[in-house]
Amino acid sequence: MSRQTWIGKFLWTSDHLKLEPNSGGVWIPPLPLSYLQKPLSTWVRAAQVEPVRIPGYWQTSSPNLKTPPSARPKPDEQVVYHLHGGGFAYYSGHPSDTTANIPRSLLQLRTLNIARSFSVEYRLASIKPFDVVHPFPTALLDCLSGYHSFVHDVAEREENVIVVGDSAASLQIQLLTTISTNVLQDGPKKPHEYGIADFNETMSPASLLLGIRSEVVGSYRVCPKMCLAAGRAELLFDKIKTLKEDTEKDMGKELLLTENKDASHDWLLWDWHEPERSETMAAIEQCLVTL
Repeated sequence: MSRQTWIGKFLWTSDHLKLEPNSGGVWIPPLPLSYLQKPLSTWVRAAQVEPVRIPGYWQTSSPNLKTPPSARPKPDEQVVYHLHGGGFAYYSGHPSDTTANIPRSLLQLRTLNIARSFSVEYRLASIKPFDVVHPFPTALLDCLSGYHSFVHDVAEREENVIVVGDSAASLQIQLLTTISTNVLQDGPKKPHEYGIADFNETMSPASLLLGIRSEVVGSYRVCPKMCLAAGRAELLFDKIKTLKEDTEKDMGKELLLTENKDASHDWLLWDWHEPERSETMAAIEQCLVTL
């Protein structure tokens, strides 16, 4: 187990270095470097990072589920690929982590045929005064490794996959859905320089400055069907609305946004955040049914 500092207290969590026993874990092979396209390949070289083997953890709707977690889904079955939040610096993909409440809740939805979820244990970043490790785009690399393995070894068809993420994980989902468009292929070669997020739709998909770069316009045109959930008490609510509007322009169709007037940030993690949590899960269920 690893130890991290969180506001003066210690948070014990699983990490990418070890596969925790008796937790439904498997090793995910690193994504071949030959698969990387610009701009990601440019950022990888600049940050001097590379794909590595990382853990991933299965959860099932019932401990008595007869189907092995890694078995291919039936034609009418959907499987969840979960990316945990935490600012790329905290939390874990392990089933004991707080963020695991989200895929666990999805597994309990009765109108959908979802019996399994898979969470990737991506590498967490840190900066001084701690060790400076795993800078952008390390976590995104790991999520791509997990997605590639998940689709090719398990899901077989992307139509069977529901990609779910909370908080910072929404940025990781942006990578999965837009990186193949080759936007910004001649963009800045220093991914950590000041102001880069203003023009980087992967780092800041709701930046108001993205529209002045013609290379960025249309970058969401290949996005799959999706549903956004946002609380109106959320500090980022306006940015989420901007993301919705920009994505709709590129996709040419309306994007589903579930709003809850009294919900704050990442409220689906907390069992005590009621009735907002249950209301939103019901709305998500309806959203998934219509997609």
